[in-house]
Amino acid sequence: DGFSCPGGLITEEFGAKVLFDIEASYDYDDTTKFTLGARNVTDEYPDEADYYKLRETGNGRIYRSDSIVDWQGGFVYLKASKSF
Repeated sequence: DGFSCPGGLITEEFGAKVLFDIEASYDYDDTTKFTLGARNVTDEYPDEADYYKLRETGNGRIYRSDSIVDWQGGFVYLKASKSF
């Protein structure tokens, strides 16, 4: 079952997004560092797309997984690192 489009190539336009990430580190000692950070602090999501036309996703997904905007929204993290 091939997919054809009466108008030819299917294109979509998406709006611009501005993402903000923050990170702060604390050097506990010469070899231990703790970092607290947040990615996408304004909790932006990719634009929804007409995937039924492109057959890009299935099972109810509305965002592409290859978008530069995280499709899961924002998140925070705590990281510990140790150098030897």
